[in-house]
Amino acid sequence: MAAFWGEEKNFLLVADLTLDNWTPVDITGAGTMNMAAFNGGGHTVTIRSFDISAATRLGLFGTATNAKIHDLNLDLDVNQSIPASTTQYSVGGIAGYASAAAIGLVRVSGTLNITVNSSNNLFLGGIVGDLTSPNSLVDSSSSSLAITGENTGGGVASVGGIAGAVFNGAAVTNSGNTGFVISSHRAGGIAGIAQGQAANPVLITDCYNKGTINGDDYAGGLAASGQGVLIKLSFSSAVVQGGSFAGGIIGRLTDTTGSGPSSIGYCYSAGEIRSNGNSFGAAGGITSEFNSTHTGSAITIILENLYSSASVFVTGTAPAGGLFGMIDMSSSTTVNVNLIDSYALNPVVEHIGTGATRGRVVGNTSGTVNLSNLHALSTMKIGHRDSLEDTLSEDNPLVPPPDDSTTQGADFSLPTSAEIDVAYPSFDSDVWTIDPAYSPYPVFQWQVAAGVRP
Repeated sequence: MAAFWGEEKNFLLVADLTLDNWTPVDITGAGTMNMAAFNGGGHTVTIRSFDISAATRLGLFGTATNAKIHDLNLDLDVNQSIPASTTQYSVGGIAGYASAAAIGLVRVSGTLNITVNSSNNLFLGGIVGDLTSPNSLVDSSSSSLAITGENTGGGVASVGGIAGAVFNGAAVTNSGNTGFVISSHRAGGIAGIAQGQAANPVLITDCYNKGTINGDDYAGGLAASGQGVLIKLSFSSAVVQGGSFAGGIIGRLTDTTGSGPSSIGYCYSAGEIRSNGNSFGAAGGITSEFNSTHTGSAITIILENLYSSASVFVTGTAPAGGLFGMIDMSSSTTVNVNLIDSYALNPVVEHIGTGATRGRVVGNTSGTVNLSNLHALSTMKIGHRDSLEDTLSEDNPLVPPPDDSTTQGADFSLPTSAEIDVAYPSFDSDVWTIDPAYSPYPVFQWQVAAGVRP
């Protein structure tokens, strides 16, 4: 039965539930100071299918507005094709669409496979399909879902382990994904797309991804694509594979005049990053590409305190780098980009084919970019082979790129002291530390404090 849960309502789940052909209900409070609340009480709701006869917002709740939802386990076993619609599709385990909503202590597992055939977009997330507005938050939640989204009708499928889309000042904090995320277009461990505005940037902080990510177009360890997004104190340690753009933290970052400056800091990636060869694409341990078309007043973008130990592979003519595939400021003269205080620990940055650029730190830059205090593993294997059939050997090694200290970074060798300010005096000891239990190389102070290993 469809229902509308209205003003000043508080609900407590007192038993486990199993729902078949579920028609999502809406939960709506009177305002941000008078929110409706749903307390799951630690119980489990199992959803086996949705009633898809009319709704385009699907989840336990179709829409959550001015609402709090917390302490709930959700087990999904959903495999459905949704009829064509004239509006976008928003599908999530907890809510299809959430605005001015606070979701916390939610744990989602199982499988969620959604297919649409439409020129409209699909936002598909393990917890929320479309998370929007400055007062919206997903906190202290996790997904182990195997989640797949496909749009065969010309629209884009944005799929995320936590949210399909995070818009306009919404935030995801202290949350993570360990499940498979697959999309016919954009796939991210936390979000399929993260897009903020100058006054309301999207925030992703203290988050992680440990699940395999596969997007036919864009793929990112935390987000497939982003504009106006701040990513801090987070990591991905998984295989990330994109048809065009693939990045260990974010697949592709493209700021515009209205989106405001993005920022990535205090993050790392491990695992494997792979771009599958479209000529329009790139791959990097942090992001494949950062591009800005901002034309307004001058802004400064800070990309700082980053590292990657992921292997990076590109097939085709796309650029590749240990941290960034490319940084392109050629369309903007009012953006100051600073990539600083970071290092590339990638065992290999490899390009299969000819005509692409590669760099130990950045594959290619254009326009004005400040690269400062950057280092790269002295033993990194970097270069290209002509085809997959070529076998690397002492007689046929990787062909290195031209020597360019700007994009290659200074040689980074094993430390000679356990004290970070002695071994690497250019590294901030308030940010970095050396702990042999974690790595012979510098790691973040927050990693050690949280017990998070590279």
